[in-house]
Amino acid sequence: MWVIHPFPGGLLEITGKDRVPFLHNILSHDIKGLPTGQGRPVCLLNRQGQIRFGGFLHAGETAHWLELPGGQAPAVQAMLEPYVISESVAFQDRSSDLQAIPLLGEGTDTLLQKICSIPAPLQQHLQGAAPTGDPVRWIIRWHWNELAGFVLWVDAGQTESVRKNLLQRGAEAAGPERFHALRIAAGVPWAPQELNETVLLNELETEKEPLPERSWVSYNKGCFIGQEIVARIHWRTQPPRKLTRFILSGEKAPETPAPLMEKGTVVGQLTSAARLEETGQIVGLGLLKTGCASTRMEVQTAAGTIQAERTGP
Repeated sequence: MWVIHPFPGGLLEITGKDRVPFLHNILSHDIKGLPTGQGRPVCLLNRQGQIRFGGFLHAGETAHWLELPGGQAPAVQAMLEPYVISESVAFQDRSSDLQAIPLLGEGTDTLLQKICSIPAPLQQHLQGAAPTGDPVRWIIRWHWNELAGFVLWVDAGQTESVRKNLLQRGAEAAGPERFHALRIAAGVPWAPQELNETVLLNELETEKEPLPERSWVSYNKGCFIGQEIVARIHWRTQPPRKLTRFILSGEKAPETPAPLMEKGTVVGQLTSAARLEETGQIVGLGLLKTGCASTRMEVQTAAGTIQAERTGP
């Protein structure tokens, strides 16, 4: 298992008595139906159904916590604030006073119990969050395909001591490169690579009936920004592309984005690539045109052409 430091993520705290209906009305998932202690991936869309931001929203008793790719919290706060009219809703970027320590891989439950108790809700759900004591303020469970573990949000001044404690108990130190390799291998989109305004929300949905914890949208919640386009694509047609995982040839990850080619024709875009140390393979994540039946294609890079083999959604 690995302790990721520094972690390329931030945290936006949302408080106020109207926060649940406010978030429910503008975000892609069912927030009114999100129980305390559980989490969901969510997006804010534009009216064309494209992604303005994506993150993981967790429900607490007195606040909701929005985990975001690093550095995005101020920009996301600026996106959300104009939608507040008379509602009692407040935002606070907690990325400076709380820092994240992801603990990922097999055996994380056992190791984490040695430094703090895992609240009961986190033992029952694939995605969830719960408050704890000092210095670990919040524990958030992640479970997305093969990417599983916890994110500890720790008082900024205590980050190094908590990290050393985990390392002394058997975890392995790793940097953001390892995190990106793990999330690419698991098919987890990240910003700005896969979460940006060139991507339709439907292009992230890789399962016909995903669990709510792994779906970016609720098709039954009613209206939200971009809902008409998202629903039309879901019920009547297909998205133009689908998020897809690849294994790439070569010993070094190519720079991205890069076009995916089949017999000289562009069939998609490779958006992320990294070397997975466990296997030595170069793993990739990209958006492949719907209907492309080929399992093998080429990637055009500045250094030349490499091979890409599709391994799954």
